[in-house]
Amino acid sequence: MLAYLVLFTYIQAADISSAAKSREWLTLLHIQKNHSLVTSEKFFLSQSRSPEEELTATYNAILSPFTGDARQDPQCRFPARTDFIFKTFNIDKKNRRLCRYWQEWKDFLALDEVSLIFASSYMSSASSLFGHTFIKLRSKKSKGQELLDYGLDAAAMTGNDKGILFALKGVFGFYPARFSLLPYHIKVKEYVSIEGRD
Repeated sequence: MLAYLVLFTYIQAADISSAAKSREWLTLLHIQKNHSLVTSEKFFLSQSRSPEEELTATYNAILSPFTGDARQDPQCRFPARTDFIFKTFNIDKKNRRLCRYWQEWKDFLALDEVSLIFASSYMSSASSLFGHTFIKLRSKKSKGQELLDYGLDAAAMTGNDKGILFALKGVFGFYPARFSLLPYHIKVKEYVSIEGRD
């Protein structure tokens, strides 16, 4: 492992700049117009958040020995970044650590099919249509019983805003978002009972 860090420092440092400018790396960091759309501190390993420094910090973290909670292992926290670094810098896969937590989660979901669900009864209203859209994850374990599947959605955290402020902040993307993964029967109940959709 130390050999890889030394190699990175002396040989691959010249390649880091071009790799950090690659479309794939910028996409992984959600970079648009020279800054990341992600606001969470947990998403970054470098202080500056620049693509080059983030790639350097991620490379070093991924190839450094790790002990502790496996969910905090940089290889497990950032699997797509890890794939990128292993592929881009041609690192031997024997240095890839097993992320048991993610494998257990993947096995638990046992995905078979993914569907996009528009839960809005007002298809002509873009805000209603896209504000009530989520992804249904069909599980092999549900054996055809839809209510045992899962629903994945993103929702704006709007607080108590109302009126024109609510509309403006919503249209221009000023609300932070959260993702949630819930059993599909809960999503159905949410839309049928709470929102009166059928």
